[in-house]
Amino acid sequence: MKPFAALALMVLSLAACGPRLVTSDVTRFHALPPAPPARTFTILPSKAQTGSLEFQAYANQVAAALSERGWRPVPAEGGRIGDAVVFLDYGVDEGRTRIWSEPTFTTGLGWGHGHSPWGWGYGAHIPIDRVRSDTSFMRWLEVEMAEGPAWRAGQLSKLFEGRAVSEGGDQALPEVMPYLVTALFDRFPGPSGQTVRVSVPVPGR
Repeated sequence: MKPFAALALMVLSLAACGPRLVTSDVTRFHALPPAPPARTFTILPSKAQTGSLEFQAYANQVAAALSERGWRPVPAEGGRIGDAVVFLDYGVDEGRTRIWSEPTFTTGLGWGHGHSPWGWGYGAHIPIDRVRSDTSFMRWLEVEMAEGPAWRAGQLSKLFEGRAVSEGGDQALPEVMPYLVTALFDRFPGPSGQTVRVSVPVPGR
């Protein structure tokens, strides 16, 4: 094998073995110190989310992320509320389809009579353009945190607003949610008033 071909094959092999990533754009606004002290929190559903198993699954992931950062969950039972109340919103848009065309090259090899002593000929032409398309979807998670005592008194004093958005080729939100949660709570609470890009590797790649 020629050296150039061997090098090209090695590069392609390394690219194929590279990690697969889920990349999210994360925007956060907050009034928390860089290393907030351990506090308690209670995740509350909206009226539409009450009793939803999907909401509970995502709430458990957010609760686990906060617990890993020193916060302690307080169940909303018997009127108990933590130092902070947490609200979730999530979804997938209808998708955007991109259509483009690319030239299709064809080649031919024939045999016949002519001026050439060899009796054969070779040609290439571009008869048509091949039309291709793909659809991408925006998957997102929003988390808001507010002061628990103020919320109990009927006031809203927010501590944190965060949003993670990821673009992908399917609408499978349950499969993407762990990566959205990880991205949103990366270096929590993170820089306020900025949008950062966070890439999370997919296990097993």
